[in-house]
Amino acid sequence: MPKQTRHQSTKRLAEAAEKRKLALELRLAGMNYRDIAEEVGWKNQASAYKAVEQELAAIPRQEAKQLLVQELERLDVLQLGHWAAARNGDAQAANVVFKAMDMRAKLAGLYDGNGQEDQSAAVLEQLTALKSELLVGGDDGYGDEFVDSNTGSAEESVS
Repeated sequence: MPKQTRHQSTKRLAEAAEKRKLALELRLAGMNYRDIAEEVGWKNQASAYKAVEQELAAIPRQEAKQLLVQELERLDVLQLGHWAAARNGDAQAANVVFKAMDMRAKLAGLYDGNGQEDQSAAVLEQLTALKSELLVGGDDGYGDEFVDSNTGSAEESVS
């Protein structure tokens, strides 16, 4: 294999940096890693994931905090959109809510420990209990309000 010139090496590094930057932009736009890899021209999603992680590590702390806030807001919107259906026994909606809660806990570092006592088992137990409660319509402390899927209006159930 012929040796690369300094110019070729610099050009390749610049192209790789541009691909990493594009990967991060696509991820922030909500694209998944598989699609990012395809869009940027990588062989697999692991390459996309690694590139996004490298770019995130290079972001100043304040910008990283803003990205975290943005992701948490997306999870809030996702959860809110499925909450009523989950409370009414929709198993798919409950699963979406559960996954949003799990991701929020991960982003918040609840599974990391961060020098604190490991709370992951307790958090997982609480999330699992909440998922079960959503699936069977347990008491969440908010009364027995439900949303009529035909009219979209909230009504009190008669017990």
